[in-house]
Amino acid sequence: MPDLGKIEKCDLREVWPLELDFSRWLANHIQALDEQVRWNIDPTSIRQEVTKGKLRVDLLVDVVDPETNKSSEVVIENQLDATNDGHLAGVMTYLSAFKASGFVWIASDVTQEYAETVQWLNDKSEIDAYLFRLEAIRIGNSRPAPLLTRIVGPLKFPSGGRSGDPVRSQKIRDWWERVLNKIGKTHVEWNSLRPSAQSYNGPTIPKAPGEAIAWYVNATDHYSSIGLWIKSGPPEEVAYYHSQLNYMRKEIESVFGDDLLWTSKRFVYWANPRQIGYADSPSEQEEAIEVLVEAMDRLVTATKDIVPTITPFQR
Repeated sequence: MPDLGKIEKCDLREVWPLELDFSRWLANHIQALDEQVRWNIDPTSIRQEVTKGKLRVDLLVDVVDPETNKSSEVVIENQLDATNDGHLAGVMTYLSAFKASGFVWIASDVTQEYAETVQWLNDKSEIDAYLFRLEAIRIGNSRPAPLLTRIVGPLKFPSGGRSGDPVRSQKIRDWWERVLNKIGKTHVEWNSLRPSAQSYNGPTIPKAPGEAIAWYVNATDHYSSIGLWIKSGPPEEVAYYHSQLNYMRKEIESVFGDDLLWTSKRFVYWANPRQIGYADSPSEQEEAIEVLVEAMDRLVTATKDIVPTITPFQR
């Protein structure tokens, strides 16, 4: 029996004290990114801290699309903290200012609303948008090593473009068929749903106030999660139900057996540690879906009797 080491996470700031330090490292090790994106990055084209007026992008690179053989520029935005509005706005501004064909956004923690935003850009535009999680790991006393995990990225589309792409739509439907078949065996509320090409779905919690709060399972190319979502309503109503859920947070998390993420006013969720989505192989999906279904069982138990006790919002 070999003596195996244990993987431990390192503080990113101990490895790269500044985001600029990480950008310089990535510029010299661009192959760590090149092997996970669909373009071919020209390693001789990397420019650091490129300015345009008052704007300054971390990295600007030339890429070649392997399907069309066309070259273009791509912006790379790095941050050593969680995804946020400021960096999203920066990415979109750089994209326009530099007339880039796509972007790579790297962050130390990826929250669901930003993963969905980047996925939406891939679905609804011609932009190639990537979102990566950055971690540093070591085994025993070894030197820290970077770990870049692709959370969202475009699929490889046929020459006809991505709009209405039947291959991608079928991948999503196949995912949902597997998910719904497994969850529906235990929770009858899910049996009314049918596989579709939508990004996520879920039934309203029985007797939830105003039929406003639902369970859901979400998936993107290489990411999946389960949680609660406040389905509709004006901002003040959404904020009200979110605050009521937050008031019950300790009770819900105690029964669920793990921390939930409360970063969005519309979503409360748990990210699958198996970073697998509908673009991955069926065998990988099976393992990830088993994890999701088990987590959903715990979430249903933790919320089915608590959520209906919330006082309905008064308009």
